[in-house]
Amino acid sequence: MKRVLIVDDSRGLLRVFSIALTNMGYEVETAPDGVAALLAIPEYQPHVVLLDIGLPGVDGLEVCRQIKSDPSGDEISIIMFSAHSTKENVLEAHQAGASGFLVKGDVAVADICRAIEQHS
Repeated sequence: MKRVLIVDDSRGLLRVFSIALTNMGYEVETAPDGVAALLAIPEYQPHVVLLDIGLPGVDGLEVCRQIKSDPSGDEISIIMFSAHSTKENVLEAHQAGASGFLVKGDVAVADICRAIEQHS
C-alpha cells in the first residue's frame, strides 16, 4: 500500500483529500504546515508527498528542497499543488525537485490518484 503525506494549511482540504485517498486504498497522513511535514517524513516514510506551495512559515518549495537534499529524499515523489498555476510556480516546483504539479481548484480525486501512480 502506498503511503501518502498530504501537506496543506487548509483543514477542510486535508480532510477531503485524506478521506478520498483512503477510500481509494492509500495509507494517508496529513501535516498542516512545512515544519510538521519535515518532522513527519522520517517517521512516516511516505512514497508520495502532496505538497501545497503556499504554506505558512516554511513554504512548500523550501520543504521540497529540504526533502530532496536528503539522500533518502530521492525515493519520495513530490507532487506540488497551488491555487495559482502560473508558469513561474510550475517552473519553481520542478526546480525544487517536484515531479508533478496540480492546480487546487481544477483537481479531482481521479487526477490526484493518476498523478500518484504516474510519479511514484
